[in-house]
Amino acid sequence: MSMNESQQGYTTAKDVHWPSVWQLVLSSLACVVLFLFALSYILLAVWDVVTLGVSLRAVTSTILMASSLFFSALLVFPSAAYAFSRLTSRSIIFPGERFFQAIKPGFLMIMFPVFVILGNFITSFDQIAWFVLPPLHIVVIGTPIYWLISIAIRKLPQSSPQRQWGVFSSGLVLGPVLIMVFEIGALFLIVIGLMVIMVYQPDLSDYLISLADRIQRVPPTVENLTRILAPLLTRPSIIYVLLTFTAVIVPLIEEVFKPIGVWLLIGRKLNPMEGFIAGCLSGAAYALFENLSFSSNLDGWTTLVVVRIGTSIMHIATSGLMGWGLAVAWKEGRYLKLGLAYFIAVLFHGLWNGLTIMTAIAAITTLAQIEQSALIKIGFTAPFGLLLLVVITLLFLIRSNKVLRKNLSEQEALSTLND
Repeated sequence: MSMNESQQGYTTAKDVHWPSVWQLVLSSLACVVLFLFALSYILLAVWDVVTLGVSLRAVTSTILMASSLFFSALLVFPSAAYAFSRLTSRSIIFPGERFFQAIKPGFLMIMFPVFVILGNFITSFDQIAWFVLPPLHIVVIGTPIYWLISIAIRKLPQSSPQRQWGVFSSGLVLGPVLIMVFEIGALFLIVIGLMVIMVYQPDLSDYLISLADRIQRVPPTVENLTRILAPLLTRPSIIYVLLTFTAVIVPLIEEVFKPIGVWLLIGRKLNPMEGFIAGCLSGAAYALFENLSFSSNLDGWTTLVVVRIGTSIMHIATSGLMGWGLAVAWKEGRYLKLGLAYFIAVLFHGLWNGLTIMTAIAAITTLAQIEQSALIKIGFTAPFGLLLLVVITLLFLIRSNKVLRKNLSEQEALSTLND
């Protein structure tokens, strides 16, 4: 290309901001896929009601999932729009951002109990729950996460909207996809291992076949499944397998990919504060996706949305720690600190999952009125451990924010003196 052509406004390959190109392509693709999945869930609900005569209550969970996917698509859209704006040199401002800036997170959190009580009331009315609960479901799930992220990054300098939405979108979509792939792979290996064990333990094989046969013979209700599967949970070997997968393998995988938004900024020379902020945003997005998915059930909705608050704190705190560790490693070459951050994140995540599993096992075996071993009885004290972890991780977010703001003030003061 000649100099005259360049002066006439032609764009060369070197002029293209390729990270924005990839952000536009991937965000647009994610937005379309999420929207199509949401539409498929809606069509499934309509089919079940119109063709199969399924009750409105039975399809409410499907509609909740559809609304969650549609909301996720809306949250991914700004990432694509800002990338497009960067590539075309057109400035854009989303009305939704002004709306969020006008609403104080603290006020929303004060109103949170009202939202939960209202949602709990609506779940009793099958004729209106299917269309009133979905938007309220999004508000109830989103409010604690919005409040927590505001605590984590309060009064810290923010990066460009394009980067923030890009980091958030990657944590919302790319992180869960990668985690799902690796966890399914790990679960597949565990299943193969169990099959090998069953070859050498025919009694266990016969027992599992008997369980499968009993499950097929009864209606698939929660009560029937609990009654049939509860005896299996009294076996120490089964408990150890569950704990190994949920409290060891899952945290090892998730704490690598949850801060995916930070990994995508590997060449940007992030400082520790920027890494922490990006990690918290990525972790918050992952928590939002997980909570929207796991809480899309009309039965037990109130309990699920409240309990998931603790999980959100854990995800944001550990991802923020990992983001800080990645930035320190890249900028200062302190990979030992990254290793320590990863160890602490996995430890807290593993403790959370392990205590959650033990709580569930204790509750299921109690409901089934099965004699409990000393190992299972640990589950009755597990909720206190979960509460302690919630307090510790919340204090970590508050303390980290204060330390980062103090370091920022000291750096600004030193810069003023040098000037």
